[in-house]
Amino acid sequence: MQSTDQSKQIYNKDLVLHVKQKLKDNKITGPVWIGYSGGCDSHVLVDIIAKILPKQDVFALHVNHNISSSAKEWESHCQNTSISHGIKFSSHETYPLHEKGSSLEDKARKCRFNVFCSEVQTNGTLLLAHHLDDQVETILMRMFKGAGPTGISGINEYYKYRNINILRPLLEIPKQEIKNYANINNLHWIEDTSNNDCKYDRNHIRNIVIPNLTAKWPAAKNNIIRTAKHCNEQNIYMQRQCRIILTEIADKRSLNIELLAQHDELLQKLIIRNWLHINALVTPSTKQIEIIFSEIIKARQDKKPEIKINSIFIRRYKNKLYIVNLTHKSYPQDYKEKWLKTEQDISLPLLGIKLSRNNNIKKESILYNDLTIQFRQGGERLQPNSRTGSHPLKKLMQEWEIPTWERDKTPLLYFKNELVCVPGYAIAKKYLIDGSRHDDISLEKV
Repeated sequence: MQSTDQSKQIYNKDLVLHVKQKLKDNKITGPVWIGYSGGCDSHVLVDIIAKILPKQDVFALHVNHNISSSAKEWESHCQNTSISHGIKFSSHETYPLHEKGSSLEDKARKCRFNVFCSEVQTNGTLLLAHHLDDQVETILMRMFKGAGPTGISGINEYYKYRNINILRPLLEIPKQEIKNYANINNLHWIEDTSNNDCKYDRNHIRNIVIPNLTAKWPAAKNNIIRTAKHCNEQNIYMQRQCRIILTEIADKRSLNIELLAQHDELLQKLIIRNWLHINALVTPSTKQIEIIFSEIIKARQDKKPEIKINSIFIRRYKNKLYIVNLTHKSYPQDYKEKWLKTEQDISLPLLGIKLSRNNNIKKESILYNDLTIQFRQGGERLQPNSRTGSHPLKKLMQEWEIPTWERDKTPLLYFKNELVCVPGYAIAKKYLIDGSRHDDISLEKV
């Protein structure tokens, strides 16, 4: 975000040059996908990008939510406009249904982003046409809902979401400047009449709250942006501190409660929030953080407390918190797969697991083409490198503190009918090269 004086300088620049600079700053050369609703803002962005990048590198993405009776007309308008600009166009239909606890606006937004993530190539860039007025509306909406510093920081101009990059090159530009560009360039866009319906929260803020604020305090918008900038700076600093701590006390799936407790209680809550955001892409509410802190972390050892947040559970086992992804399913008990190319990684997508081999198995002891991945049946035994004699796998899993719900989902590596390795934990002593690490096959949660 810019200060007031800097913003005035940007607003007076040509929008094409401004967007071109934003692409350059973020090292974006194409291909790019544009979220194209057909309204003034996204139409202007389509027009500008078509002037900057090679047409073959520009894709317009339209999402038809089937909410308005004019939805098909809007879709046709977007298609015709894209064709006239010489860029590729695709449209996708969704049917956002109202759910308890979320507005139709929220549901439609989730539907759009699901489409975007499925259509934009991995590590590709999605351009969205949010502007300064959108930023102000978002900040006010979040304030009214009791957001903390992260929420009040507003919309990010550039960030990664799931497997794509998102850039909002017009975020510093006021709505009026965008309209001016559209009028000067004789653009014709869709006017969504529902934008005047103040039963929707954002429309109420846009059409009633902000005009009243600026009538009383003409500099209100700039001051709101300035406040958000201060919150954002503090938030970035705190996130950096939390992430430094997380490298010492947590990984993608678990967080060490004893190490967490060494920090101040307020900092503990920030650490938990950042851990969940980084590894599960969820933003827990204040109430959910309190439940995690007071009812899960502080629960007795014999209890099995948990809380559901979106598509994940937060569970405690021993002295660790775990993220349990509800989208991950079990493989059939009799599942068996040959690891034919053991020099390459192998994925088990149902579990969100990737296995990688290094060179610690004695090659003279086995034929790599006969390695198979299986799951626990019961009765398995293994002799780890540090132990004498073989031990029941069940007892070893208890010692390794593998959570009970993960034991049947932990892949096992066999040579013929003999257990060779429990990836990430141990390799059978007879198959391990002398002096090698005990965890020959690394297991990574993805």
